[in-house]
Amino acid sequence: MDRDEHHLLEEGPLERFKGATLQIQPDLTSRSPSACGGFTPDNKPSKLGALCPVSVSDLEAREYFSSRDSLVHSAIDECVRLFINTNTDGDLLGAWLLTEISLWDTEKERIVLLTTNAMVTIKYDFIATKALEHQKVPLPAVDTVVVGELIYPPGSMVPPRNVRGVRAMWNKGEPVPFSKRWNPFTNEVPLCTYTSHPLLWHKGRDDGNTRFDVESFAERLTFALDHASASNGNPPCKIDYQPIVLQNYVGIGSMIHNRNALGFLNFAGWPGDVSMEKSRPKSPGSEEARPSKVPKALPVLQPAELDTGVSSCIETNYCIPSYLSEAMQMMQMMRSHRMLTDVVLEVGQELIHSHKVVLAAASPYFKAMFTGGLREADMERVKLQGVCPTAMAALVRFMYTGTINVSELTVCQLLPAATMFQINYVIDACCSFLERQLDPSNAIGIASFAQQHSCEDLFWKSQHFIERYFTQVCQEEEFLQLSPAQLVNLIKRDGLNVQEEMQVYEAVMKWVRYDEETRSPKMENILSSVRCQFLTPTFLKQQMNNCDVLRRLPACREYLAKIFKDLTLHKAPCERERKPNTPRLIYIAGGYLRHSLDKMEAYNVDNQTWRELAKLPVPRSGLSGAFLKGVFYAVGGRNNSPGSHQDSDRVDKYCPGQNQWQQCAPLSVPRNRVGVAVMDCMVYAVGGSAGCDYHSSVERYDPEEDKWSQVAPMHQPRLGVGVAVVNRLLYAIGGYDGKDRLDTAEVYHPENNAWHMIAPMRTRRSGAGVVALGNKIYVVGGYDGQNQLETVECYDTETNTWEQVASMSEPRSALSVTTLDGKLYAMGGYGGQGQSFLSIVEVYYPELDQWQRGTELTCGRSGHASAVSYHQCLVHRDQQSTK
Repeated sequence: MDRDEHHLLEEGPLERFKGATLQIQPDLTSRSPSACGGFTPDNKPSKLGALCPVSVSDLEAREYFSSRDSLVHSAIDECVRLFINTNTDGDLLGAWLLTEISLWDTEKERIVLLTTNAMVTIKYDFIATKALEHQKVPLPAVDTVVVGELIYPPGSMVPPRNVRGVRAMWNKGEPVPFSKRWNPFTNEVPLCTYTSHPLLWHKGRDDGNTRFDVESFAERLTFALDHASASNGNPPCKIDYQPIVLQNYVGIGSMIHNRNALGFLNFAGWPGDVSMEKSRPKSPGSEEARPSKVPKALPVLQPAELDTGVSSCIETNYCIPSYLSEAMQMMQMMRSHRMLTDVVLEVGQELIHSHKVVLAAASPYFKAMFTGGLREADMERVKLQGVCPTAMAALVRFMYTGTINVSELTVCQLLPAATMFQINYVIDACCSFLERQLDPSNAIGIASFAQQHSCEDLFWKSQHFIERYFTQVCQEEEFLQLSPAQLVNLIKRDGLNVQEEMQVYEAVMKWVRYDEETRSPKMENILSSVRCQFLTPTFLKQQMNNCDVLRRLPACREYLAKIFKDLTLHKAPCERERKPNTPRLIYIAGGYLRHSLDKMEAYNVDNQTWRELAKLPVPRSGLSGAFLKGVFYAVGGRNNSPGSHQDSDRVDKYCPGQNQWQQCAPLSVPRNRVGVAVMDCMVYAVGGSAGCDYHSSVERYDPEEDKWSQVAPMHQPRLGVGVAVVNRLLYAIGGYDGKDRLDTAEVYHPENNAWHMIAPMRTRRSGAGVVALGNKIYVVGGYDGQNQLETVECYDTETNTWEQVASMSEPRSALSVTTLDGKLYAMGGYGGQGQSFLSIVEVYYPELDQWQRGTELTCGRSGHASAVSYHQCLVHRDQQSTK
């Protein structure tokens, strides 16, 4: 007696996935792409949506040889076989069909393969179906990757592209030599630039079409480079998010080339089948009967050409939508009654009767078995090993019905079985189910499970989930069960979303204490992967003196002692700060427009939109702001409102997660037009005024104690002072002392609690925007006592020198300036022309020494506070529901 196929899947190890049922309906051959317009299949706006340069029609799409999925798949398989050596190149991470843009700004269709150790670009002839040439670049050789919009230099005659791209460079940071840059025949250009294939905007950005998407490639490439540098012990690759400049000024040749798609393989016509359409009979001579937009390769038979024995012919084509579904339902009924079945699958104790033709049509595995000359082709009974019997029964049922049930009990057996038999729809269903179950408690396990079964998209999504919710993931049992190598690989990632490096350090100590006896000997290697240069000296000193684990590890104490010494000597860190894969937001609070404002807004640089947030508790202008541990602090200012004209000692903090304000301990004195900065996890308030009393005093706020304390005063009072922090040194620049606008600047050393004068600016100014970028400080705009300024000065902290850089297009003072992705954002301010309050935003690109217009503020204003949030305090939805 055969066992019943329809019982539930055997219960495997419970992975703590939540139950759900995913149904795939019988119409499995139609995966409709999303429409052009920048929306993903689930109708959510994508990054690429705002930059959709082309609209590719069905007919135009068919003119690309590469629009045929089977042809692209076979081409990629051939290229992997020819050019990938797993012994030297490592594991394959992904394959794409992208547009490569040469130095001469010509577009070329290229297959790109990415492994753990190399990147391979192949020129492939889709007509002759063979690879023509290839270029292989080892990932350790890649020193710089730039991701951003493709732009041309100012003054270029080429129309804007409005697309994003990625550029990889392996020239050790040096510019491309002139002899290579302008030689169209050279093959030694040490960079490559890619953008999405035109078919992306036709097919949509669903999971099946990521091979055309440069965003998918950029995401995978940056992750692979981080992994490669961590594995080889090389310095990390520099990854910048900024526009990619194409050095093309005239571009006549490239425009002709690109417009005619000469770099792509096109053909006149489509050799596929014409879908049958149901239509009403048409008279042979009518306008409706005439063919329209028929591919050239398909001859159109006019009625007179039909050999019917009559002078004309009326014909009708019919398409029955339910035919395939009803036919498969009948096949399933016949299988359940063992009618015309010609094979029995023996899986453990289970016997599954089936039709070979159905199995072969649904599974490449069975197609090879029954049509590839193997002995099983003539066998009536085939024994299968290494697969769960009930999973096999569910897969066979899916082949006939197109419906699969996925739950937390079945997914652990279904996915391995579907992978074994290459049933992609079931693989996708299982991955979709697991993605929806991602949770801090199971994300590490799902990532491992996905990697084990070569589910690349699920693996990368799991990895990004782990990075985004790291502070919650590290509290779970799965984190404590990581191997030392897995832990190092995790904490080395740039994308960890932490408010401060102390959270990573404490997660490592928790992992060590879980099994201290066996793990503490590995602590030295693990500790070097924590970015200890971003810990505070106070915290390091406490750890060296009080930590019981470090007390037994002298090598680790010595390592931290060296870090402590470097910090107190104000040496520049050798590692970069983490950049989490969370939305990057610029926050703006308060300001003045006819009266003090209570507005609070956030600008999302990814979709270039402003969003209004909870209002300030009290309207204020002349305030300053800063982010510390994921919280925005609004400090000081003045309430210039009807019935109220008062300088303020008020301090409020804004929590983005709750969109709420909370009052903190007040300043020791009111401070209007105060300078604010963060150093050593404390907020410093510098200068300002209370009425006619101009302050030289400085105080700092400890958020743990909610308390302000005085530090050494500056050498002179400063109203409208600009402040910035570089290498644990606090700089105060310019301002107004009650008599004159100042060109002086001074620096505060926290170790000896003293201020020292530094080189003065070239121009006196107060109310300037001041911000640090790397080891340099930029002073933007301001007021010199007579005019608002558009000039910008740059101070080099290593050489104690000032230099003039490109000026803004609009003179202004009382503006706010902040940095994001290596660029300066100068926002708003007072233009000085008869109450001219500006909404203009200008963006400065240091590598080009140029300013460009950005997205304007929602209204003009001056004297407002701004700050950038890279690190967001995210709480996963399931943890929110338990609170």
